[in-house]
Amino acid sequence: MTERVGALLLAIGPAPEAASDGPWARLRGRPVLSWTLRTLAYSPLISRVALVVSDQLSRARRLAAGLDSVAVLRAGAYRAGLAAGLGELADCGWLVLHDTARPLVDDRLLRRGLQAAGATGAAVAVLEAGETVKRVADGAVSETLPRHELRSVQSPLILRSQLLRSALNDHEIDLCDLAGLLAHLAGRLAIFDGSPDNRKPAAPSDLEVPKRLPASERTIPRRAPLPPNFGRSELTTPRGQGGRRRAAR
Repeated sequence: MTERVGALLLAIGPAPEAASDGPWARLRGRPVLSWTLRTLAYSPLISRVALVVSDQLSRARRLAAGLDSVAVLRAGAYRAGLAAGLGELADCGWLVLHDTARPLVDDRLLRRGLQAAGATGAAVAVLEAGETVKRVADGAVSETLPRHELRSVQSPLILRSQLLRSALNDHEIDLCDLAGLLAHLAGRLAIFDGSPDNRKPAAPSDLEVPKRLPASERTIPRRAPLPPNFGRSELTTPRGQGGRRRAAR
């Protein structure tokens, strides 16, 4: 069986005023979202991309111009955005849910995630805790948490489409943000190594050109093998013009 992998990007919320905040921050003369979008649209691991925005629809469509594998949708809230993206990517058996403000996702990160998700149906990128974490009560330290048990969560979250569909059908599940979806998946959510470069800009200094930022115009790779143990499915994504890819039959 051949399964396609779709990428779902959500830019839900107003365009921020701060230059260093969110997917509309400027990085090398373009919005951070533009780098994220083009990286996923050009990845040979991804069949199609759904970009869901709550506003700035015309602006988002301009960013996606010329990327035939990208569909731009509009939704007002996170849950509605998930549903819209899932509907657009209905022919994809797997979804890559990625933060629009993390521009340095790459195929190595995606491949690690696809391999980890193949065993459980879902996996998320994490980093080891870099500092000691304390539990505090009444203004005083009450406990030191074991650092080896702690991870900071990034994105992408990679999961079977059916898992997201089931979560959306259960209206008792709080899906107002990624944290709610991760909480729902606890117990079957695998982890894989994230990257310190795969960060969101939190200050103006974070918008200095990263060393690994891709060139403004990328050549679509001829081939990028998928993980050999990606579940029981064989995934193929032949290339096409303008970034369009379709599953081989």
